[in-house]
Amino acid sequence: MNKTAKLYITIITLITIAAIAIGLYIHVWDGGIGFSAKQISDTVDVSNNITNVDIDADFSDITIEYGSAASVSYSIYTTKAPTIEENNGDLSIKVKQNNTFFLPMGNHENNLTVTIPNGTNLSNVRIIGDAGSVKLNDIIGNSVNLEADAGDIKCNNVTFNNFVVEADAGNVEFTDCKTDTLNVKLDAGNLNLKNSEIETITAEADAGNIESTDCTIKGGSVETDMGNIELNGDIGQVSTKTDLGNVKVNGSKK
Repeated sequence: MNKTAKLYITIITLITIAAIAIGLYIHVWDGGIGFSAKQISDTVDVSNNITNVDIDADFSDITIEYGSAASVSYSIYTTKAPTIEENNGDLSIKVKQNNTFFLPMGNHENNLTVTIPNGTNLSNVRIIGDAGSVKLNDIIGNSVNLEADAGDIKCNNVTFNNFVVEADAGNVEFTDCKTDTLNVKLDAGNLNLKNSEIETITAEADAGNIESTDCTIKGGSVETDMGNIELNGDIGQVSTKTDLGNVKVNGSKK
């Protein structure tokens, strides 16, 4: 095994250990380190005229989806309730703590769901999550920016003009999605594209695989430092490169 392979294996091992440690803190241990931590649950009605959504969460599984009316629902083990603000179509949500030493340990729910009225065409969606998954279901709009330190990102039946995704430790999955531009950067995790239409893709993975199944991808580039690339479907002018791994396009090795 050469030095480059050893280096990447060491990096992925350290990142994986860190991700597991965070998961244990959130989902396994009982109690919490902080002041007055408790389970807080509520549903807050917000304006049906929301066009921009901005979420900044220290920890929580986050979902954005359509429904009959706009609302923010949460059940979070925390020292303080999320901050929810709206102004002229802008919805801002922050899940933060009163003190820097709080860790939400234990078998507690940590869920945040934003419901947007059916058919709403969102302008911009921005989500920053330190620990927890991110899910977008059946929504349409212009621009999405997703950042996750430790957690998976899943988009199902989502149509946006522009996608930007950054994940430090976690997998990214697109199913039945459409976009003009998809820009994905992964440190440790896999990118899986299923039955999606993409005009231009730019995907980079430091340690992880990149795969597409039954997708239409007209152009762009796909690169991994350590991981396999396998593209299947209607694949156009897409350049591929890997330092350690195999590359296949519609079954043919490159």
